[in-house]
Amino acid sequence: MPIEQLDYGWSQYDKNHRRHRTCLHKCSGCGNVREVAQSRGRIKTDLCSVCAFTRPKFYNRKKICLDEFLSVRNFLIAYLLGFLWADGNVTKDGYKVSVNFLDDDFQDIKHIFSFPDSWGFYNKKSPNKRKLISCQFHSKVFNNFLCDFDFHIKSGSSACKILNHLPQDMRPYWWRGYFDGDGNLFFDKKQKILSITSCYQQNWDFYIELCDQLEIVPRIYQVKHIYDHSRISIQNRVEILKFLDFIYQGERVGLLRKYNKYQEFSSQEI
Repeated sequence: MPIEQLDYGWSQYDKNHRRHRTCLHKCSGCGNVREVAQSRGRIKTDLCSVCAFTRPKFYNRKKICLDEFLSVRNFLIAYLLGFLWADGNVTKDGYKVSVNFLDDDFQDIKHIFSFPDSWGFYNKKSPNKRKLISCQFHSKVFNNFLCDFDFHIKSGSSACKILNHLPQDMRPYWWRGYFDGDGNLFFDKKQKILSITSCYQQNWDFYIELCDQLEIVPRIYQVKHIYDHSRISIQNRVEILKFLDFIYQGERVGLLRKYNKYQEFSSQEI
C-alpha cells in the first residue's frame, strides 16, 4: 500500500526518543496504529512495535486446534478441506499452507478462514491484472495433517483418503468446496456441461465412486494442448442436477456466483 494512499499521524516517542510515522490502520494484535517502512513506502507489518516485539507470544495464542480436523463435525471445515484439495498449495516437510482467490470470490467465503483463525491475507495481482487475495497459514502441525491425507501430491492422486476420513453428512460440503475451486458449469440451448479440470495424470477414482453412488455416467478427457490437463465431465441435464443437488444440500456456504448458476440451471425449462 503506497504511502501517499495512507492517512498518517504521529505516534508517541518510543524508548529511544524517536517518533515514527504511522498509518492509521489498526494493528491486528492490539488495535494500535501500525508502523510504516518509509524506505519502500509500504506497510512494514500487520503488528505494531509492541506486538512485533512479543510476536511469539502473540502467535502462540492462535495455535490450531487439530481436533476439529481429526474429527470433522463442522461443515465449514469440510468445505475448507475440499477447497484446499482443489486450489491449496501444500509442501511436504514445510510449514506454509496457501490458497489464492479472486477478490470478489473471497468476500463470499472469507469467514471460513476462521478455521483455523491465524490465516494471513495478502493482496496480489494475476498475470491478467485481476486482483487476488492470497491466504496463508504457517503451521507444521496443520501442514503435516494435510500431507498425511496426500494434499502435497493431490495433483494426480485420488482424494479417497480424505473423503473416507469425513463422515457421510460432511462429504457434500467437501465436494462443494472442491467444485468451487476446480469445477465449472456451462449451459445454453444446445449443450449442458458440468466439468472438473485437473492435471493430465489425475486419478479420478474418487469422482467415479461418487458418480456410481449417484447413478451418473461421466466422461473423462485427457488433453494435450497449450498445457496438458485432464477433465471429467457430465453432459446430461438430469445427471448434472443429481450432482448439484447432492453438493448443495444442507447449510449455505460457498461461492455465490456458482450457487446462483446452479439455481438458474435448475429452474430452466426442459
